[in-house]
Amino acid sequence: MIAIPVYVREQKNYELLEKCVNSCPTPPDGFINAFDLEDEKLYKLFGKTRFVERDVNSVAGAWNDAISMADRLMDSYCIIANQDIQFPDITELKNAAIKHGIAAAKTKDGQPDFALFAVNPTFILQYFGTLRPFDEGFEGAYFEDNDFRYQCKLKGINIELIDLEFEHYGSGVLKHDEEAAKENEQRFRKNHIRYINKWGGIRGAETFKTPFNK
Repeated sequence: MIAIPVYVREQKNYELLEKCVNSCPTPPDGFINAFDLEDEKLYKLFGKTRFVERDVNSVAGAWNDAISMADRLMDSYCIIANQDIQFPDITELKNAAIKHGIAAAKTKDGQPDFALFAVNPTFILQYFGTLRPFDEGFEGAYFEDNDFRYQCKLKGINIELIDLEFEHYGSGVLKHDEEAAKENEQRFRKNHIRYINKWGGIRGAETFKTPFNK
């Protein structure tokens, strides 16, 4: 299945979301309302598409909801995309996730790009013991992806990297929403502190092998 966590508060953000959906190779299976919005436009745009409402502002939670939804639908893969991308051909990404468990687009510096990634729910459940592997203790956005990558490293899991060329507007929501940008800056600082406390160092210099060294 394909899922898109949604965060929309300004008209230009709707435009980015519409571009994303229109570029999707198949109709998305679900939209995760990551920021608890009650907006008729979203329902009008996407009609009968499965739409999961969240009570808590959490990208990690939205990603977890997507994986759980895929498991309920008995899908062998779950592709999760930012709302501000335009989809490339995702066949290779899908197949890699089914075969290897976790796959992501590759950044220019050879890192996983969580703007577009995919997982196999069965693999996630087997290796993480849960269908909710992303830490929802990180508020809003930021560091939930770093946390997941470090968990994978500790478990010896390799994230398959796929060369994909696609348009990513990058923090598209924040560029058009000053209020969201201010809130995001505060959450970034808070989440950064939490990451350091959880793993004993900044990203790439972690020292703990268990969360909070417990």
